[in-house]
Amino acid sequence: STALAWLAVLAAALSAFPSPQDLKPSSPQAPSQQPSQPVFRAGIEILTVDVTALNADGRQVTDLGAGDFAVEVDGKLRQVASAEYVRLNDPLRVVGAPRPVAAPVDETFFSSNAKGAPRGRLIVLLVDHGNIRVGAARPAMQSAKKFVDLLSPDDRVAVISVPSPGELVDFTTDLDKVREALLRITGTAMPLRTRFNLSLTEAMALYLRNNDQMAVETINRECSTASTPTEIERCEREVEQDAAEIVIDVRRRTDDSVRSMREVFRSLGAIEGPKAVVIVSEGLVLESLGNETDDLATVAADARASLDVLLLDVPEFDAAQSRRPTTPREDRELAVTGLEMLAGASRGNLYRINASANFAFDRISRALDGYYLLGVESTPEDRNGRRHRIGVKSNRKGVTIRSRRTFLASVSAKGTSPADAVTRALRSPLSINDLPLKVSTWTYKEPGTARVRVLVSAEAERLANQSLDYTMGMVLVNRERKGMAPPVELKKLEAKDGDPGTAVYFAALAATPGSYTLRVAMSDSEGRVGSVDRKVDVFQMDGPQFALGDLIVSGVDPSAKLALTPVIEPIVTTGHVVALVEMYGPSPQLAGLEAVLEILADENSKPLASVPMTIAAGSSPEIASAHVSLNATALPPGRYLARSTIRAEGKPQGHLIRPFRIAPPATVAANSETPSGVGGALPGEMASVLLGGLPVFDRQELLTPAMLTPVFAAADRRPAGSKAAVKEARGGQLGSAAMTALGDGDQALAAFLKGLELLQQSQIDRAAVQFQSAMQIAPSFGPPRLYLGAAMAEGNRHREAAGLLQSAAAAAPVAALSRIAGEEWMKAGQPALAIAPLEQALKQADTDMRTRKLLGVAYVLGNRAPEAVVVLVPYLDANPTDQGALLAAIFGTYARHLSSPQRETLAADRDHVAKWTKAYTTSAGPLPQLVSAWSKYLQELK
Repeated sequence: STALAWLAVLAAALSAFPSPQDLKPSSPQAPSQQPSQPVFRAGIEILTVDVTALNADGRQVTDLGAGDFAVEVDGKLRQVASAEYVRLNDPLRVVGAPRPVAAPVDETFFSSNAKGAPRGRLIVLLVDHGNIRVGAARPAMQSAKKFVDLLSPDDRVAVISVPSPGELVDFTTDLDKVREALLRITGTAMPLRTRFNLSLTEAMALYLRNNDQMAVETINRECSTASTPTEIERCEREVEQDAAEIVIDVRRRTDDSVRSMREVFRSLGAIEGPKAVVIVSEGLVLESLGNETDDLATVAADARASLDVLLLDVPEFDAAQSRRPTTPREDRELAVTGLEMLAGASRGNLYRINASANFAFDRISRALDGYYLLGVESTPEDRNGRRHRIGVKSNRKGVTIRSRRTFLASVSAKGTSPADAVTRALRSPLSINDLPLKVSTWTYKEPGTARVRVLVSAEAERLANQSLDYTMGMVLVNRERKGMAPPVELKKLEAKDGDPGTAVYFAALAATPGSYTLRVAMSDSEGRVGSVDRKVDVFQMDGPQFALGDLIVSGVDPSAKLALTPVIEPIVTTGHVVALVEMYGPSPQLAGLEAVLEILADENSKPLASVPMTIAAGSSPEIASAHVSLNATALPPGRYLARSTIRAEGKPQGHLIRPFRIAPPATVAANSETPSGVGGALPGEMASVLLGGLPVFDRQELLTPAMLTPVFAAADRRPAGSKAAVKEARGGQLGSAAMTALGDGDQALAAFLKGLELLQQSQIDRAAVQFQSAMQIAPSFGPPRLYLGAAMAEGNRHREAAGLLQSAAAAAPVAALSRIAGEEWMKAGQPALAIAPLEQALKQADTDMRTRKLLGVAYVLGNRAPEAVVVLVPYLDANPTDQGALLAAIFGTYARHLSSPQRETLAADRDHVAKWTKAYTTSAGPLPQLVSAWSKYLQELK
């Protein structure tokens, strides 16, 4: 059989190939840590109990240890050996943020031992519509719809309304289908029409004969108009008949709902993993409370389902009722008690819903983030095939524990060591998924040889604060049962950058061309074992034909100059996507190579960004490499594809694709000292578009009478200055005025006036010399500084010009001076320094639209993008087709909501961005894909 053949192949590989010399990772691995052996729990009599720990706000407490729990089994205290927090939600997911730009990455790029089992959480919305009045379910279903909107893309949701017939949606990630089903659920319970005004409590007293006093009082009330013994007897029979009808109707509805719920829970038992069930009902009248609730809770526990109950409010008097109920509180208690016991017995909670259920769903959402697996010391009696009662409490103040009340333990496995377990996993014909694993491979040519390097990257789940010590084993075999098996060893792994809940392993093997099967097996410090297989095709890379190695994508900072290590779906937290690919062939074939890296939302979309890759010679003549660092700071958080396209002499040679993720700002801030939000310089293409509209410096603006009047006034105020020269200058005779000043001994004024004359004549360099001379003679005389700045600006010496002009503007607060200083800072590539003078200019002339646009662009380029929105809205009202301003405003609005949605402005911002995006697209702006990505991010915010 296939399984036996696989066993034979692996056995041959394990026996024939000891530690190979070909294991040469490009980055050094930490040495084996043999003294620190992990605790392998498979052979110890340990009972595992899953519980949820919540604080007073309903948020999960994730830092508890074994000593923080107290567990009793059948009333006796047990030792808690371990406490592991199991994360169920995506650590990069931000509640309220839109779904990732692209769909979740499929397993084309990696192999996983989770095939056949759903990723994400399994959530069941179970609506007891048979016990909800017609129309009464709508508000709760609207809240359920909002709850669904905030789930992760990997979460699978089922909708079931009981009893049948009702809405039925199997586990799906198609949330539109879920929403549609929820909105169709309204409730089907109709009040039973009876002749007498009997409450449920009174009907049960009459029918069950369990409260004689209430029965007599009820009959006396309802038969008060009967006067003869015959009428009284007939009325009493009719009252008892109505009571029987009421009780039978309630029992029927309860039995239908309970039977349907039990079947749902049993069907969930066939699905691996924990499930969260949210029951929505107006109440269930469970007469034998202990038996029925325990039975439902037991079936749910066996299916690993937690039960949260949303109990919808029922008013004491409904306008649709013709008669006022007689015992509304007692009736309500009958409907509520059973559900309260059910929720308490199954690691859940009961929420009383008066109007909206938003608060309840918010609490449930927080409780679904994960759970603790407690390792509790077991005794032989635990595994006697009977159910045992269990109670769990926390020793930490303010922590509430939710757990099941009973368990049924299975027979434990035999003990083993980590190395033995990994070896058995390598020999097994089937993958093991106790420890979730992912594996991917990259192939590269060995320089100067015909061999190929197979780079292996494996990722394992890591529990909260768990050790990074993992026992590792690998087998690589071909169809002829030949290959290699490095020794099983204890390795120190690394936490994945941006995701400390994942441990990363990297190694390299050497192989000859052919088709192989790679198996990777691991055991973690808690004794969990996992294994995964991956097909590896090693192509010929040493022939005369052109060949390509695989694309490596990383999120490392390019300035760190670190060697690239292959990572499965790397998480970019630095703002840069670094990519590398190698090409192989005879030297002539490697001439004329070109490569470009593109960023895509999916394989069929247009590129969001594109940049040429640098071609460089490799480590041997037959190898060339293409590499690039792409600025990704403008890309919204989410999943993307990097695509490298290679051309030789203009002809396409192939393209390579790898996935990666952009981390949300909160994750970036948690892993670095960089504040959350859009940080760092924006991509050059975007900056070029924004700076492309900067006006050319016009010196005439500083030579107008309006500008020269205060300049000459400043010269006239100089105590020892030449008044006659100033008078001539005001008349426009600058050359003559300069001579007069010289004759009067005012050399500073003479040099300044001569510089003005030369500046008017476009003799920029000579004018600058005169202004510098005037500044040296009279440092406190401000006008030479101003016009030296103008001369520098005219000569494209923007940084020097900006400093001089800003200094002059501070001495003479004129809006135009501050604006021009800001323009020069932006031309000098210092937009952050342009903000202060531009803010000053706008304060002095808030109707100047030119200054408004400049300040908005400066905010965006100066890493203060959200502030651009307020400044640019009035500008765009007057200039609705300005592409640069539209780009800055859309990006600024996106950046405003990037760290967290701003509820007070979100609706208005969406409207603005929708209008601006349409205008930008209509005007054929140069970055339409990027603008669409920002707009989509905002429109999908919750």
